[in-house]
Amino acid sequence: YVAARREVRGVVLHSPVASGIRALVAGGCCSPVNVYACLDPFNNLREVTRIDAPVYVIHGTADEEIPWKHGQMLHDAAKKPHEPPYWVEGAGHNNLLEAAGEEYFVKLGAFLDALAKAEKSAAAEPGS
Repeated sequence: YVAARREVRGVVLHSPVASGIRALVAGGCCSPVNVYACLDPFNNLREVTRIDAPVYVIHGTADEEIPWKHGQMLHDAAKKPHEPPYWVEGAGHNNLLEAAGEEYFVKLGAFLDALAKAEKSAAAEPGS
């Protein structure tokens, strides 16, 4: 929500929910997801399309609380998705860091380094 309304350098979505309603019920043509979408208080799927900064999605493939498809939907909807998203194989919602181990911090650090490099490049351009 904040990143869609303020200038930010980048966004990390860690085990994100695409929307509150989608987290509670399955989709389908007559699903509450479609009927009540305008009332969804956590419509991150809509908000991510408004973010003008790179968005890095990290999600466990075995997440039973918020299925990893939520992360995939957000990655696909982002204006500037960071490639590739980080799918932590076998990780659930509450053990993502433990399952990923050191690799989590390496990949997160690489994303932050890419943001810093992009900022330096933009500052070096004439007229910046």
